[in-house]
Amino acid sequence: MHIVWHRTELRTHDQPALHFAAQMALQNGETLLPLVIIDPKIFARPDLTPRRRAWFVENVRALRESYKKLGGNLVVREGEPHQVFDEICAEFSGGKNRVTHMHFVRNYTPYAKERDAGVRKICEKRGIRVLDYPGQYTHEPGEVLNEAGKPYSVFAAFRKKWGTLPKPELFDAPGTLPPFPSVRIGEIPKIASDIPLPDSG
Repeated sequence: MHIVWHRTELRTHDQPALHFAAQMALQNGETLLPLVIIDPKIFARPDLTPRRRAWFVENVRALRESYKKLGGNLVVREGEPHQVFDEICAEFSGGKNRVTHMHFVRNYTPYAKERDAGVRKICEKRGIRVLDYPGQYTHEPGEVLNEAGKPYSVFAAFRKKWGTLPKPELFDAPGTLPPFPSVRIGEIPKIASDIPLPDSG
């Protein structure tokens, strides 16, 4: 089974992790489990406003609907990501739905790096291959460098170089999804925003 771990990129289009996971799973007759984890270390932050919490969960709800339209579904869990992964991998540790691959789009914040390292350890312990992809930025941090191979200190020069670099391929949502395994889907919490929000999705 392939897990696609959605974090900030709550969409089925222009989603490299989903694109490649679906391709691999379909080629090999394997299942696909899309996953969102509501992380208490993020959600419990005192600076995280009700509108940001509400905006996130409403976009998770929209993502689930996107998957349903494609014939799949979205699993939602609450907890620290490394613990959630350990539980899911233990649940699917044998048979045809054993977790073999985990796919995600890279994030670069200090907490994201720490979080992802913890999940990688769980996956490595269980023999699960971790595949990460660019997709949060048009060009990954460290790609736009001057002739000396160093970061630009002037924005105009950075912008000029940025414009000359090849742009990544954009992926449509998969036309066909691999089978979805039998699993507890999980509830998406309802959070009231303190202001009106745009339409989600």
